Amino acid sequence: MEQAIAKANDVNALLRQNGFDPEAEMDNTLPHSSGLDLPRVRIEIKDSGAHKLYVDFGESYDNADKREYYLPDNKLEAIIVSSQRIRAYWESESSVPRCSSIDGVIRSDSPISSSCAKCPEAFIGEGKCKPKERLLMITTIDGQIIPLLLALPPTSIKHFESHKRRLMRSGLPLIVVNTVMSLVPIKKNGYNWGEIQFSINGIADKEMLAVARQARDELKRFTEGIGSKDFVEKGDKTAG
Repeated sequence: MEQAIAKANDVNALLRQNGFDPEAEMDNTLPHSSGLDLPRVRIEIKDSGAHKLYVDFGESYDNADKREYYLPDNKLEAIIVSSQRIRAYWESESSVPRCSSIDGVIRSDSPISSSCAKCPEAFIGEGKCKPKERLLMITTIDGQIIPLLLALPPTSIKHFESHKRRLMRSGLPLIVVNTVMSLVPIKKNGYNWGEIQFSINGIADKEMLAVARQARDELKRFTEGIGSKDFVEKGDKTAG
């Protein structure tokens, strides 16, 4: 029979009462594998076209803890700390890509091609190697500042590129603005999908920029590889 899980504050107090350092004990709990991940921003696709933008916090033992947070009005406001163009080619049900690259640098020991530009699997509409834009961000949810990862689907990359061009013309670095990401339903030729469009809501405040600077250094390890969690949306691993 499952037992109720105590709240973190109660657990920390219990540890301190018995001479333990809660932070050190959490460090001791870290898995040896690279499975630990940041919360992910996902798109829930509905046949009706009523798609949802939400944050997936992953599984935990706390049944009372809400692991999926649906974003009000399908919008997310965040500071984008860094961005990467990632690609991956997947075989069968493997959790590791057969070939991959980050910002054009091939990360595979035996790549399919010498460069992504020449690879037949990277041809739009034909190959299985899909491009995505991975964004490392910080935002505030329920009064807490948290880091997030978002692997933009291929159909949304053009909107991010347009966003960066507008920032460049305005003399604004990406990290200094509050970027607003809005999920827009698209219906075309009998297909339904959602695209993320970008706008800004002013300049980030001093506190958030300080956190963004720290996050860029401390969370770099979460952007050094490519995993299956970067490619979980429908069509990510198929040709076309």
